[in-house]
Amino acid sequence: MALRRRRFFLALLIGWVGIQVACREAPAGTPTTAPEQATATPAGAGETITAQPSATATLAPTAEPTAQPTATPEPPPKTLTVCMAAEPADLYLYGTHMLVQQAVFHGLYENLITSLGYDYQAQGLEKLPSLADGDAKFDTVLVKSGDRVVNASGDLVLLGEGVVVRSHSGDLVEFDGEPLVMDQMVVDFTLKPLVWEDGVPVTAADSVFSYEIAADPESRVADARLAYTADYRALDELTVRWTGLPGRVDSEFFLNIWQPLPRYVLGDYTAPELAGLEAALRTPLANGPFRLQEWVPGDHLTLVRNEQYYRAAEGLPYLDSVVFRFLAEPGPILEGILAGRCDVAYQDGVDVAQLPALLTEAETGSLLVYAQTTPIFEHIDFGIEPVAEYAETRPDWFGDGRVRQAVAQCTDRQAMVDTLLYGQGAVLHAYVPDTHPLYPAGADEWPYDPAAANLLLVDAGYVDTDGDGIREDPAGGAPFRVTLATTEGNVLRGQVAELFRQNLAQCGIDVEVLLLPAEVLLAPGPAGPIFGRQFDLALFAWLMHANPACETYESRQIPGEGAAFPAGWTGNNNTGWRNEAYDEACDAALAAAPGMAAYASGHEAALRLFMNELPSLPLFPRLKVSLTRPGVLNFRPDSTEPSELWNLFELDLAPGE
Repeated sequence: MALRRRRFFLALLIGWVGIQVACREAPAGTPTTAPEQATATPAGAGETITAQPSATATLAPTAEPTAQPTATPEPPPKTLTVCMAAEPADLYLYGTHMLVQQAVFHGLYENLITSLGYDYQAQGLEKLPSLADGDAKFDTVLVKSGDRVVNASGDLVLLGEGVVVRSHSGDLVEFDGEPLVMDQMVVDFTLKPLVWEDGVPVTAADSVFSYEIAADPESRVADARLAYTADYRALDELTVRWTGLPGRVDSEFFLNIWQPLPRYVLGDYTAPELAGLEAALRTPLANGPFRLQEWVPGDHLTLVRNEQYYRAAEGLPYLDSVVFRFLAEPGPILEGILAGRCDVAYQDGVDVAQLPALLTEAETGSLLVYAQTTPIFEHIDFGIEPVAEYAETRPDWFGDGRVRQAVAQCTDRQAMVDTLLYGQGAVLHAYVPDTHPLYPAGADEWPYDPAAANLLLVDAGYVDTDGDGIREDPAGGAPFRVTLATTEGNVLRGQVAELFRQNLAQCGIDVEVLLLPAEVLLAPGPAGPIFGRQFDLALFAWLMHANPACETYESRQIPGEGAAFPAGWTGNNNTGWRNEAYDEACDAALAAAPGMAAYASGHEAALRLFMNELPSLPLFPRLKVSLTRPGVLNFRPDSTEPSELWNLFELDLAPGE
């Protein structure tokens, strides 16, 4: 659990459809010549062989000619050109993980599940499994010593004496060696009738084969789902069943399906062999809207319509082909958009710093700018409970919640968005955005209000007794001087740190910005300043999740050593904040799954407590920026879909483009 949220969630699932071409019959009823006999005259060089009637041939009467219908010209092929800065290293599901790779996958594979708007939707599945519908459920299983289980804290362990688990009755039980009954999640997934590009149906067995390759240690796949999977099997041609480890309550159980790989093509190869196989790395078989036509390394990759796409009858995909062109620099990519050589500028080739110029250019109508927030958000953590050695060096600046609230009201986060993100982002008030389905209505948000912030500081006992503009600690009189640690070389964070320093000076708090290499700043404890709990304030980024990561701030996630720190130095709660009510609310949410009442109520209660107590000050999510020409249709980037080409199957070009 401690490491589960230190990862990026990348979707690898996709979709496509073929277009039918109408057939036109030749017009009937046109009179023809009917000779009794015809002889062929040999043709010399350059002559045409023609049929000659004999002398006795009788010609039928010639009817009046009828009007011939005007042939409707076929529309020209529609090709979308996507310009990107990087080139995929391979096209293997379990190869390298690159953002540009995901863009191509959205053409080659049907999206089984999409992740739009901090939620999930079925696409290549008949539906998302749910507890309410019965295709997700809890069975009971008898566990014994030595079995792999998930304990009451959510950790994967071998069952042995002294291990505390949650029994089927819901009680916490310390295992004493006697077998006991625990709950086990079982989830069924049904694929839609997908088809491989060679016409062979996609089956549940293909998904099981993909799981087997991913689960092979030789594949070295970093997928947390694998560790918590007890069994994964096909029930019939289109249905697979995932079974979790006893005690595992998975809040994302509806994601536990593996993108199919064609067993009938790749099944004779081992996982290590597939990792070096051309058919897996560079010429994968497609079941999505497009198939691979060619790949010219260093230049471009072309996908063409997959005529076997299962949604062809719907007229999908709308495009005939997609060309991914690799241009290493942002300059040529922008020039390509303006000159019409690129239809889409992928996010990896557009810098947020270009936004002012791009927005100005967009006013001329020559391009469209899509600035979309991402799940990666910047925040400032408070050093609430440092390790003892560090705590001895300074007053307890941030143990009082009023001080943290005052810092929030001293910080002009909207100005940061307006200045650094050119007004295209949004202020955050929690570890999820206010558009999240579980965001609690009416919770504390602490908007910019320096006057209110100064009153809070006075109320907490921090006043400026000597008139030098800096408040003093009420206990010992030390000036309120603190350090803000962040990464050197990161332009955005350097700008954030400077604005924050200026903001807090208005409230009598002197901030010194401390720039450290990322590998030093974010090193594990006890050596690292952040995860070794040796800091005053720290500016870095976390990842937001569709399922709120409340466990990040639980007491048991405080990094440290000894019985009081069960997570050891791998814990994520580097602030040291402890709140029993928060722990209880978060635990209730983690012990439930979507569809259970405790899931929503627990998360909402935890969010309210976080937003009031503020162990960390959320600032804003980062942006991803992409461009299109005006004629590109249905382009819909989304915050929680990593690639803006997630709906490649329905992208289109306006007539004449």
